[in-house]
Amino acid sequence: HETGATYTHEVLPAPNVPAGTRYEWVMQSGTLSARLLIPGTPGVADQITTKEVGTEAKAVTITIPSSGESKQISWTMSGPVKHRWIELTDLHMNPGQSITMRLVNSGQEAMFENTGQATTADLRVQSGQGATPVVVGTITIENGTTTNFQFDTPLTTLTYTGGTPGNNGWLMSPITITLAAKDYSGTAIHSIEYSKDGVSWTRYTGPFLYADEGVTTLYYRSRDNAGNQEAAQKQTFKIDTRPPEVTALTDKPIYTRVEPVTIHYGASDPTPGSGLASLGGMLNGTESISNGQILDFIWRDLGSYQLTVTATDNAGWATKRTVNFDLVATVGSLRPTIMRLQNLGEIDNNGIVQSLLAKADGAAAAQQRGHEQVALEKLDALLREIAAQQGKHISERAAQLLIGDIRATQQ
Repeated sequence: HETGATYTHEVLPAPNVPAGTRYEWVMQSGTLSARLLIPGTPGVADQITTKEVGTEAKAVTITIPSSGESKQISWTMSGPVKHRWIELTDLHMNPGQSITMRLVNSGQEAMFENTGQATTADLRVQSGQGATPVVVGTITIENGTTTNFQFDTPLTTLTYTGGTPGNNGWLMSPITITLAAKDYSGTAIHSIEYSKDGVSWTRYTGPFLYADEGVTTLYYRSRDNAGNQEAAQKQTFKIDTRPPEVTALTDKPIYTRVEPVTIHYGASDPTPGSGLASLGGMLNGTESISNGQILDFIWRDLGSYQLTVTATDNAGWATKRTVNFDLVATVGSLRPTIMRLQNLGEIDNNGIVQSLLAKADGAAAAQQRGHEQVALEKLDALLREIAAQQGKHISERAAQLLIGDIRATQQ
């Protein structure tokens, strides 16, 4: 036939042949041969097309007409080496669907083009003269895009178990890897091996634990007893089994309200890892705090405070660290507190400020000498003066603050 030509055959059962009876269609040439068994539909011709006759691109296409019926087809193809063939059985095709098969790589690789929905077929291959046919199993021929299937070398598959799923494709625990190889030569698999760098190879003897941290690549391949070695395959893993490390602290554990509180915190993700995704601090679980932030506690309540720092990584690990500190009032802190309130305009009379300071200093001096009763009397006098000036020369909130601090020192 003319080189590069395309021929289409329309095939249907002869009269009185029952529907569903299989007809056989055979084509033989030096570069491609094919054999089809197709259930016939009376009065409706299937189309069998031979494309690119006499060239390396030679292919066979089966088309079930739209007016036809769904069919289960058997299809055998061989390339230049006649004892090397591929066989599809139970290939399901629907009306209006076309499937093209082309053999390349000396007949050891099949290429499929499917115009209909994805379908399946049972596959069997023979790699050459004297080889034992190998049952591959059920394969899927996808819609649209060309699907390749090769059987010149073994095919290794990698599966794994374990590996707690994390975020962004990361695994949060080690995995167990299993390698299995399919022999297409009929001579059986000689060996399976794997490598972490594609250079140094380790013979596979059974499932093994894989716990390499970070983004890593595992290479694997097989060789059959005929000496055919598979090109190395590879799979990338992202494993992070370690949470971030967090630090959190303040400069000291106890503060008075006139002392600034500086917040310190940070985090790192152990290398190699997935990397930090977020880092943040909260004061008493309600107030967002930044690293290095200086807090003014002049108007805050006395008592205990808790800084909670949380870091997450890209895999989904989260680490929390807490640090506690206390805000207290002392007899010695009354003087700087009064002065701070004056600077803020909360006490607007200097004479009153000096009177308050004198009483606060007297209480502090008495306490230092061990005269607790005298100190308490000075504090009571201070309370009376504050109450007298509350809402006048001392703002309501400043008065309440001082009264609370003084009473805290009297307990």
